Amino acid sequence: MIWAADQRGHIAYVCREWKEMTGQDTEQACGSGWLDMIHPEDRDFVAKAFMKALAKAASFTMTYRLRSRTSEYIWVRSSAIPSFSPDTSVFLGYLGSLSSGGEHQPTAADAQLDVFNPPEPSPGFEPLSPLDRVADHLMLAHSAAQAARDTVLMQMIEISLFQVGKLLSQQGHATHGGNVH
Repeated sequence: MIWAADQRGHIAYVCREWKEMTGQDTEQACGSGWLDMIHPEDRDFVAKAFMKALAKAASFTMTYRLRSRTSEYIWVRSSAIPSFSPDTSVFLGYLGSLSSGGEHQPTAADAQLDVFNPPEPSPGFEPLSPLDRVADHLMLAHSAAQAARDTVLMQMIEISLFQVGKLLSQQGHATHGGNVH
């Protein structure tokens, strides 16, 4: 699942799969409404970790429990990379993805700053819209370029990610009144 947040940390876009997975309307998820879907024992930790990443404009990977539409909690992993204006290098927000936590079930919520470890799409979390799929593939490509330490390739991918974030923001603005870029 693909999501985008603005420079204040307000969620401006969540893909339509969010509602299918959680039962929460995408409009309710925007802003800080997404936090309502996080397990009460994990919510404060996740909110603080998100704000720490935001203060540094740092990439992050978090694992926590998310309430499903059946009211069961499932472990998920969310990773995001910061988006910066190509012209001014001003921090604009995040483009992120959310997927199942996989077979390994942690015992507590976890967060890593300055680490972008995008989750592999899993059943129920796959991006469905063409633009969400582009964002997902670009984030995976960014992670691979980062691992290869290819700064030129990373810069090219970041420009593409900026454009995708801009388009997602326009979609979010049209449907939710959100704005990222």
